[in-house]
Amino acid sequence: MKPVNKTVDEDVESSEVMVNITNTQIPKIKLVCSGSRSSVYVGCFVDTYTRVLPHQYELNGSDHPDMENNRCLLYCKDQGYKYAGTQKKAECYCGDDPYQYVAASISDYYLMEYDCNQECLGDSNQICGGGWRLSVYETGFVPLEQAQTRYTLLFSNKILTAPANQILISRNILECARYCSTSVNCKVFVTSTETGHCSLYNSFEIVCEGIEHIQDFKVYLME
Repeated sequence: MKPVNKTVDEDVESSEVMVNITNTQIPKIKLVCSGSRSSVYVGCFVDTYTRVLPHQYELNGSDHPDMENNRCLLYCKDQGYKYAGTQKKAECYCGDDPYQYVAASISDYYLMEYDCNQECLGDSNQICGGGWRLSVYETGFVPLEQAQTRYTLLFSNKILTAPANQILISRNILECARYCSTSVNCKVFVTSTETGHCSLYNSFEIVCEGIEHIQDFKVYLME
């Protein structure tokens, strides 16, 4: 399904009402992050001990068994960085300027694509850099003062398995989006036309953690 971008510009009257969702046993399926988000590929960069992208992903260790490019991208966007890079199959690095610490001995800022040649540990159909080579992507992060209230539909008839940070009642998608946009930490929201539930999540990366089949639910990512 093609992502749909919308701008929230309607004034809605709302009050926050906390509700509980009944737990149901629904078969889980694995979510491949690569299907969740398109991104701008920058190039294959030479890394050094100084690190082209200085912030390393170290959740559950630096080598994540499900690491691939969109998981790294969403994590780096979560942390407020403009660039994400994967290296050596399972490593993820974040930063704001991949050109800043490029080795002086390298004539070009990035190498030919075959220098990034190792399959991602979490998805063998993707390339995650190589030995001292980074597959670098733009995350699409926009500072809060520059951001607009925009959201993208990621999935229909699916819900995140992770517990929501907040669950509210909303009359429509725009109202749920408004809840998310006015919440300081909200980055993902899930709506249900059947129940009226509006679930708010404080992490972009949560969309990588798995999904369940369920009717009338939609998962949105804030831009």
